[in-house]
Amino acid sequence: MTEGSMMFNPDRPIESFHEDLLNRANLAKSIGEAILKSQTKDSLVIGLLGKWGSGKTSLVNMIEEHIMKISTEVEPEKRPIIVYFNPWNFSDQNQLVYQFFNHLSIVIGREDSSVALKKVGSLLKTVGKISSVGKYFPFVSQASSVSSDVCNTVGEATENFAQMLEKDLSGIRTEISNILKEQDNKIIIIIDDIDRLNDKEIRQIFQLVKSLADFPNTVYLLTFDKKVVADALEKDQPGHGTEYLEKIIQVPLDIPLISKSELERLLTIQLDKLLENIPESEFDRVYWGNVYQSGFKHFFENIRDVTRYINVLRFNYELVKDEVNPIDFIAITAVQVFIPEVYRKISENKEVFTRIATTSDRNKQEHKQICDEIIGSADSKFQKFLLGYLEILFPNLNTIYGAIFYDRSFERSWRVDRRICSEDVFDVYFKFSISDGEISQREIKSIIYSGNDSEKFSEKLLELIKNGKILRFLAIFPDHAREIQESNIVNIISSVLDIGDLFPSDNTILYGTPLRIHIITNSLIKRFSTENERFTILKNSIENSTRSLYSLAWEVDYLDESHGRYHYKKSETHEENLIVSADHLDALEDLVCTKIKVWAENGKLESHKKIIPILQVWKQWGANETEINNVINKVIKDDHNLINFVSNFISPVYSHTINDYVGTTTWRINFGLMKEFINLSEIEDRLNEIDPLNKFENMTDMEKIAVKLFFENIEAYKLDTSQKILPLID
Repeated sequence: MTEGSMMFNPDRPIESFHEDLLNRANLAKSIGEAILKSQTKDSLVIGLLGKWGSGKTSLVNMIEEHIMKISTEVEPEKRPIIVYFNPWNFSDQNQLVYQFFNHLSIVIGREDSSVALKKVGSLLKTVGKISSVGKYFPFVSQASSVSSDVCNTVGEATENFAQMLEKDLSGIRTEISNILKEQDNKIIIIIDDIDRLNDKEIRQIFQLVKSLADFPNTVYLLTFDKKVVADALEKDQPGHGTEYLEKIIQVPLDIPLISKSELERLLTIQLDKLLENIPESEFDRVYWGNVYQSGFKHFFENIRDVTRYINVLRFNYELVKDEVNPIDFIAITAVQVFIPEVYRKISENKEVFTRIATTSDRNKQEHKQICDEIIGSADSKFQKFLLGYLEILFPNLNTIYGAIFYDRSFERSWRVDRRICSEDVFDVYFKFSISDGEISQREIKSIIYSGNDSEKFSEKLLELIKNGKILRFLAIFPDHAREIQESNIVNIISSVLDIGDLFPSDNTILYGTPLRIHIITNSLIKRFSTENERFTILKNSIENSTRSLYSLAWEVDYLDESHGRYHYKKSETHEENLIVSADHLDALEDLVCTKIKVWAENGKLESHKKIIPILQVWKQWGANETEINNVINKVIKDDHNLINFVSNFISPVYSHTINDYVGTTTWRINFGLMKEFINLSEIEDRLNEIDPLNKFENMTDMEKIAVKLFFENIEAYKLDTSQKILPLID
């Protein structure tokens, strides 16, 4: 995103013609030229009338710019003097009139002005000081007493307060008028944002223009909402507020209403700036058209709506732009800005808006009622299109309100596209940050791009392990497999298999973490069309691995299953769809067997957390009894390795009754499998000898459960040797 598109667009008017997006430049030029060509020497009052957000100040700025441009071609003594006064900046009932004259005197009597204009400036300052007292002007809210305190508040006077009051105000005004009549400089006084003042201040401004400052050669350009001002004047002129206003405003100019097409063009330009660096592949134009036509365009009624929306969108989008679907974020931000109560209620009902419903879903009616209440909380002008709009963003509503159903494949698609309707992404749209344990899209892209260097990729994975994010990464990585360059696949597969044993256990899916690893390697290796290529990748990954053993054994054993080898049932996979051929699978088994032997010889195997499944596949692939017994003997001699060995034989059993909200986990120990590797009495004697439950406080929870299960159930197993696996404790 460019620097310009990151800048916020404050709710401010444009300042120059080059910012004009509403084709009002010609109107501004026409008004500016009409002011300069006006031949009257009398005071002229022009009113620019329009509601808030209609662009009054923007038009005034362009008028001023055009006048200044033309004035550069005129002799200095004939150039117009522009006085820009925004009463909202001086909103103080006792000081507003003073501030007006003080500001007028400064601009007119500046250093480069003629002697005559400097005189006018001095006289105007005097008028301002007198007017601040209030006794001469009934429209000033509170008359001030003649005291030294008042003198100090109105500014440094060259004469004392008593002398100022003795001056004839009418005479001062006459003197100012006489001087200005003889000048060729037209004084253009712009008073903006009058409708932002309170009623009393609005009346002050118009009485000022009508009675006190209607000097010759002056042109007043006033901007306001006619209804607001008329209502304020009505307080002093009951029933005649509009008539009173019409007497003051000699040239009323209604600002043309912005057309719907112009407003949409303005909105589109702002959105284009925001999204200019988003790849086309991430912006579905058909989907955007559906969002736009279904309701997005109906949120905007004036320029201020666009400005307010764009400001919120820019700020929030910067926080999460890599984590969300840009179209969905644009769409939900409109709800946030214009219907905040609906936005809040959507955020509080995640299940309603993200859960895939079925034909037999008993919550369907309940969810429909919630949606009806949410939509009903919006203003009637939004209710007309809100349901259709939300159905585009949240497809699940089509099931709640109709007969369209989505299978689970849509969940993955929505997650990949970072859609708001995805359960995994939904919260980001409302919290503007990712949850703890989640991985940002920026992190994912950084990891993917590091795939050109296997060591760097491994470092990224190790960092994820350290931060507790690796399991989440393994779960979502397949969504991004298509983003991996083919030249990086070898490095990534090699890294994942090399570090796989360091990954924590994932019990959310059958077979846990090893299956996650297989899904990653399988999704990538299938991108190679020839069997030789696939074999070479696996062969090199196994040969180069130094940190893992179980991951390698599991992966090759999974290939055994696809071939229907050993105890696995005959495979239904056609030979041409197998990852490797039977001969190459033999070679991979031999490679892993060699790795296991090396680990056994250097003493690393007996302490491996997954020693039993490794020994099982080793035995399956032809390891002799002596080789396995040598490893077991080493295990038995080491207290910690022994406890780890026992913990390899426990497994969880999950149960859930119809009345339970939370499932129950019990644990079993497989004495039958343990017996295949070692005499149970030998294990029992060693455990009694070391008394681990009382001596080893640093045992893991699984190790404690395993030892406890062993002691509590070994005698029962001896009595009933036919029962290989016993349910034990919660």
